[in-house]
Amino acid sequence: MNEIQFRLIKGESDKDIMRTVLLSERNYYKYKKKLASKLEEIQKEKSDTDIWLEVQTLRIACLNYI
Repeated sequence: MNEIQFRLIKGESDKDIMRTVLLSERNYYKYKKKLASKLEEIQKEKSDTDIWLEVQTLRIACLNYI
């Protein structure tokens, strides 16, 4: 999957990637879907962490203001 991700980032077409990594179309799109889900989960975790940090910063600022 890392090879697919690397080649997608480089901007290679799906057909070129399939030929290079020797995957059938079905398996390629299966891996691509897994990769998208994995990256979506990572982004969600980052967003949750960012929101938590903002809330903590505001909480501390409010406590210091009182």
